[in-house]
Amino acid sequence: MNALEKRIAAAYEKEGWTVLSSGWPDFLVHREKDGKIEIQGVEVKPRNRAYLRQNQRTMMDILCKVLPVYIASEEPCDAFSSL
Repeated sequence: MNALEKRIAAAYEKEGWTVLSSGWPDFLVHREKDGKIEIQGVEVKPRNRAYLRQNQRTMMDILCKVLPVYIASEEPCDAFSSL
């Protein structure tokens, strides 16, 4: 975080907020289908690093409450798995 971001984060924390600045999914995808907007988070994991770090797990736990989040991997039979 730069100096301004740190000051803003500190102000939010002082008000009781938890500030997350890392762990975001790799993609936020959206499309319009049948007149509605669909939104999903997508985290991409290669075969040799197919685990979520703690900051990613925390972010995904929160985001899953408001939008679908998927893990996309190199495994051919399990390309998309929902959290």
